[in-house]
Amino acid sequence: MSSSSLSDATVVLARTRPAADVRRAVRDGALVRLRRGAYGATPPAEPPGESAHRAAVQRLIAVAAQITLPFHFCGESAALVWGLPVVGLSGRTHILQATRPSARNDPALARHVGELPLSHRTTVDGLPVTSLARTVVDCARATRPGPALVVVDAAIRRGVDPDALAAVVRTAAGG
Repeated sequence: MSSSSLSDATVVLARTRPAADVRRAVRDGALVRLRRGAYGATPPAEPPGESAHRAAVQRLIAVAAQITLPFHFCGESAALVWGLPVVGLSGRTHILQATRPSARNDPALARHVGELPLSHRTTVDGLPVTSLARTVVDCARATRPGPALVVVDAAIRRGVDPDALAAVVRTAAGG
């Protein structure tokens, strides 16, 4: 799996640089567009799985820098924040918000709307994210069995609390 991590992600916001400088850096190949208004350093040549992982990490850092309403990374994006291996990335950044903003739609940003219990919220490396247990349950519910098993196995090896998993499942079931 990739060695790309949150601390490796370099993101340049267009609003922090003169537009001509950003255009030049993109034209010269020093920067690549991650999402509207956000650019990342052009990665070195790497295997396709690693480049997809690096791009996903860069996109989530860009989203964190750009989104102004409260949110938490969820699903596969939360798994990336937690440093869990994610197989078959969707190419979308997943966030959970209490309300859906009226801003323009970004097809690379999956906005899930709902309340997130306090016990399912945390921060990892300064980023708002669902708890490890909630992340595991979300991935197991929304991902094909094989990729979900990879996340679950990695979380177990990391020491996810089985009682916390059971509590998240009960909450999701309305119990």
